[in-house]
Amino acid sequence: MEGVIMWVVLRGMALAHKVPRLTTVGGALVTAEAVRSLKCCTLKMVALQQFFDAAEGNKEHKRNLHSASSCL
Repeated sequence: MEGVIMWVVLRGMALAHKVPRLTTVGGALVTAEAVRSLKCCTLKMVALQQFFDAAEGNKEHKRNLHSASSCL
């Protein structure tokens, strides 16, 4: 029971101080890679539409994205 209480306290402290909680080794590895990448490179913002325009030149794909967004 004491372990559960400690887990709740640690979880609450992490949330209060905006510290990410990682519960898997895979999550920790991905987070470490993201932090490493942010330290050595500048962050470039790209609109989602530009990303799909560059990745897909297909008009059918663009039409499907447009119709999906009009449903929102």
